[in-house]
Order: sequence, then structure tokens, then C-alpha cells
Amino acid sequence: MARNKTAPAKPSLLDGWMGGLFLLLVTLLVYIPAMRAGYIWDDDKLLTENPAIKAGNGLYTIWCTRELNDWVPLTSTTFWIEWRFWKLNPAGFHVVNILLHGLNSILLWRVLRQLKIPNAWAAALLFAVHPVCVASVAWIAERKNTLSMAFYFISLIFYLRFDAEPKNKKWYGWALAAFALALLAKSSVGILPMVLLLCVWWRRGTVTKQDFLRVIPFFILTALAVSMSMWIQQRAMTRQMTLTHDNLLARLLDGSWAVWFYLWKLILPINLTMIYARWSAQVDAVAAYLPGLLLIGVLAVCWWQRKNWGRAGLFALGYFIIALGPVLGPVKLTYFDFSRVADHLQYLAIPGMLALAAVVLRKYFWIAVVPLCVLTWQYEKVFASSETIWLDNVAKNPASWTAYRDLGVIANQKGDLDGAIAMFKRSIEIQPDYPTAYLNLGVAMTKKSKMDEAIELFRKAIKVDGNYAIAHGNLATALSQKGQLDEALTEYKRAIELKPDLANAQFGMGEVLAVKGRRVEAVQHLREALRLQPSYPDAERLLQKLTTP
Repeated sequence: MARNKTAPAKPSLLDGWMGGLFLLLVTLLVYIPAMRAGYIWDDDKLLTENPAIKAGNGLYTIWCTRELNDWVPLTSTTFWIEWRFWKLNPAGFHVVNILLHGLNSILLWRVLRQLKIPNAWAAALLFAVHPVCVASVAWIAERKNTLSMAFYFISLIFYLRFDAEPKNKKWYGWALAAFALALLAKSSVGILPMVLLLCVWWRRGTVTKQDFLRVIPFFILTALAVSMSMWIQQRAMTRQMTLTHDNLLARLLDGSWAVWFYLWKLILPINLTMIYARWSAQVDAVAAYLPGLLLIGVLAVCWWQRKNWGRAGLFALGYFIIALGPVLGPVKLTYFDFSRVADHLQYLAIPGMLALAAVVLRKYFWIAVVPLCVLTWQYEKVFASSETIWLDNVAKNPASWTAYRDLGVIANQKGDLDGAIAMFKRSIEIQPDYPTAYLNLGVAMTKKSKMDEAIELFRKAIKVDGNYAIAHGNLATALSQKGQLDEALTEYKRAIELKPDLANAQFGMGEVLAVKGRRVEAVQHLREALRLQPSYPDAERLLQKLTTP
């Protein structure tokens, strides 16, 4: 009998549940070093030093108050739950993050299968082992990325199912519900409505009025989540000083450069680091516009060839730009003070380009997988501790003033005051407009009993940021130790006006008032210090002394 040349190829073993299991196992194996990593930058704010995570009523604080600096209630809830199991042991948090990344790889595979994109499993494997993902997977604070992406992909899967079966409304409802959970994990997944339209275009070659109407509820959820996030963060942002004042055009020009930077790191993921060298576009320079013009040109060519090879390029690059959109400059981000780019900011964006890469590489993609696994394994080791992160950072980016600042803090914690002072001075040399560096250096000088130098440094911090409550408080303490009590009272008063919940300032105010014989006022401030910080031995002793007949 003649062989049927049109017979479909036999399904691969990896097409079924074995494919998902293999993706998960590879992810776990590649991320073994991350399981032994510690806590690093921002893990303290979101987890280790976050009272809401440890408190029994912490879920109320997370969901119903503005006390936290970042609005990621679902992410914070996972930390609250896990704290009951592993407390301060970082291994548990890391393993959960790695499992979420493995899940995301599986979900990406299923999304690409629904879109009928060839080599979908290969694309998912590339995502699972790509070194750019390390910054999101090995960094506990970036649970925001791994958790939000899981619900983001689940929502996309449900919506694509609904798009294929529009009479079955339950898929639409499930898509909306999953999207709401994704937004509660991190609001940057709000790009999903535009991605849904892009996927519809990929499937049918056109987008109808009905398609736009269907995604309106998704846009509404996005608007609500972003508004909530901005409202929650507003209180924290008022306490932060922005170092850069670039206008919208400058930020967008920087963003056009960033697209090419991200693509380059995706293609050649070497010399990855926490904070990259910062650039700033000159709006009056012709060269500043070239990356954006080139990007528009590439998109135009892909659109011109959209009925042929350009369709895949337009879909992949279009998704990449849409997913990166929020971090390309339309909104001023605090992170722009440090750099215009970061690996963790492109976690959501890379699946589209990796899908294209899997199609282009075809069966040769294994040649790329092995070196990617090696690079990922090696880079994870950098995340062992804050010290290893920042030492790696200054080696790759000597202009990283943030790295020197944090290395100074680490040296200070180790009792190496000379090392801390050297790091703080280097940070100030690179970025003289950052008040915390002056504050940290002033504290180190205080420990060295160099009070005059400390006072001068605290004054410099206040000169840079007049509303820096902690600097006012530290200056007051230094002045008090020098016997300049009236000036100290003035500074303590200013610190308390700016930040009434500053326990150290309340105690210092009470201490100086006691010395000046203003007993009643002193007792009031000492009691307030104890209310804010119940475990405050110095305040307890002084209060007892003042209130004992």
C-alpha cells in the first residue's frame, strides 16, 4: 500500500502532561543555586521588615489600609501565609518563586498551543531557562512578577477559549476573574486587554468592533487597579525624593533606547546585573531619535509584509513593545533614578520574542538551551546575599552609586566603619544629590565620635531634601550630644512635624526637654515614643525616672 504523505505526524511524548512535567523539572534543576540564596534589595520592605507580614491581623493591613508602600495585596498575602511556615528562612520563599516560574513556563506553552504557534514547547523551555528571568525568580521581592504572570496567562488561556467558543460565556467570566487576581498581584499586567486584541488579530487577521467591546471590562479593571495602586503609593512617594526631572519626551526617547537594550540582553544575556549604567537622552540631539525611528521602521516593514513573513515578526515585536510599554517612559518611575532598564522589568515581555526565536531556531534550539542553562546557573549565585549582589554590580557598573551606598550599609552592620565610610563617600562622589548617602555617612561619623563632621553631613542631607525627617532627627541627636539643646529641640520638632511616628525623634525630644526641666512635656513625648515602639528600654527608664515621686 502506498504511503500517505499527508498523514499527520505522530504526536510527541512532550505534547501531553509529560511536556509540562519536564518543563517543571528542568526549572527546578536549573534554579538549584537560587534555592540557597538569601534576602536582598527590597526584600526587607516587602517581607522581612514588614510588620503586616508577621502580625496576626496583617491581612487587614494588607487589604484594607494604606500603610504599605506598594499595592500588591495578593502577593503580600502569599508572604503572610508562608511566614507561618518558614518564618525568616528564605529557602521556602525561593522554592515557591521557582515553582511559580515553572508553572508560568507550562502556561506559556499552553497559550502558544492555543495560538497555534509552532515549536510552542521549545519557546516555553527557552523561557524557563533564560538568564534574564533570574532577576524575577531568584529575587523574593519579585514574587510580584511570577505570581501576576501566572494569573495573567490563566486569564489569557480562558479568553482564547472563549474567543474560540463565544457561546460559552463561562470562559469569559473565568478570564475576567483570573485577570482581577493578576492585577491584585501586580498592576503592571494591566497591558492584558491590548494583548487580547493582538491575539485576536493573530488568529483572524482583523479586529472587529465586537472584539473591542469584549475587552472594555478588562480595561475598566486595569483602570481601577492602576488608580488604586497610585493612590496607595502616593503616601510613600511623598516621602521620596526624585532625583531626575526628565520631561515626557526625554523619557520616551530613553524608552526607545531601552527596547533595543532589552532585545540585546534577550539575544546575548551576558554581563547581567542588578542596576545597569544609566543614560539620559538629549532631546536636542539627532542621535537620540534614531532608536525610535529604527523601531518604527522595523514595525513598518513587518506590517508591509504582514501577509508573509512579517506577520510573525509584527506579532512578536508588537507584544514585546506592548508588554514593556509601562516602563518605557510614559509614567515617571522612581526606579529611573537608578537606571532606565532592569532585567525584572522585562519578565512579562520576553515570551513573545522567545516564541519567535523557537520558530527561527526550530530543531536547533537545543544548541541555545544548554548555554542558557549554564548562564542562568552561574548568575543565580550572585543572588546569594546583598553583598554578593552589590559587589557584582560595582564590578559590572562602577557608576552604580546605589551599590556603593548599600555596600556601605553592609560594612557598617559588620562593624567595619572605615569600609562603610569609604563606600558612602564613593556613593556621594557619583551622586551628590542623594540625601541618604549623607545621612549614612553622618551616622558612621557619629560612631567614630566625629560629631562636627557628622553635623555637617546631616545638614547637607537636609539641604538636598528639606523634608527629610530622619536627617532632622539625627542632626538633633548630634546637636544634643554637643550640648546645643535649643538647636536640638528645633530639629526634633521639625522631624516630628514631618514624621510623627518617628519613635527616636519622640524619645530625643523627651530627653532634651527633661534636661531643660520641662518635665510634663518630656513625659508626653516619652509616652508617645513607647506607644510607637513598645520595646524601647531607654524611653522606659527615663519615663520611670521622671514619673517616680
